[in-house]
Amino acid sequence: PKGYKIHLDFKNNFILEESPECNYDYLEIRDGPFGYSPLLKRHCGRDFPPFYLSSSRYLWLRFKTDDNVHKKGFHATYSYQKDESSKFSKDPRKAVCRIFINAKTNDGIISEEDIPTSVMSIIKRSRTKVPIDCTWEIRAPPDSHVQLSPVSIELTRSGECNLNYMSFYKPTTILEAMSAKYCDGRKVVPVSSDRNRIFLRVFSKTIYLMPKFKFLYTVFRNGECSENEFSCDERCLHKSLKCNKNVNCKDSTDENSCNSPSGRFHSLF
Repeated sequence: PKGYKIHLDFKNNFILEESPECNYDYLEIRDGPFGYSPLLKRHCGRDFPPFYLSSSRYLWLRFKTDDNVHKKGFHATYSYQKDESSKFSKDPRKAVCRIFINAKTNDGIISEEDIPTSVMSIIKRSRTKVPIDCTWEIRAPPDSHVQLSPVSIELTRSGECNLNYMSFYKPTTILEAMSAKYCDGRKVVPVSSDRNRIFLRVFSKTIYLMPKFKFLYTVFRNGECSENEFSCDERCLHKSLKCNKNVNCKDSTDENSCNSPSGRFHSLF
């Protein structure tokens, strides 16, 4: 819950397959909500974990096994601990920026304006130069997929990845799931999810370098199209997306032969 930290306590046993660098069976613990949040430690073998206390309301755990060697495993309990620090809500380093988009409509726009005002106000009040690291999770209905298409992108320091970038992850935020990373807005191309969700991570070293962008998300299905859908790019899109002034098909065929004026959003390609 908000205003609390997570206390993680391992009990009784911790026995996993042992390897020099925990390459096979391991438990990975990160301080934050994502698979790229700061790594606390990767445990394996009989490396009994200590008590862990998160710096925010999130801890991220990942257990991985290769199924070759079976051990007893582990047991842990978690509890919530009230954060009594008066600076809890003012420390920009603890301002977790996470935006969840439940794609109930067939398309929509995401942009830097989605960043919560609570996060931006903390960063603006800070006298230190802290990075902005925000992640959008766009989730479609089950058995559907999501396409993110760039509408407009402005990276303040184009080509300088250490200062600003945007990256895409699917279907999780583990480092191996990063499908693309861009430091030049002119090179961004549409990205589609393998399942029903996709993540967009936007990073800037300071608030002054925060990228300005708009992405159009489009919900689609694979397989045979129903009577309420039309086909484009070998995908099935809802009929409401045809001639809706948004380019939902990568080849723009959904906006061809429309009587209405040209769309308010234009493909970059």
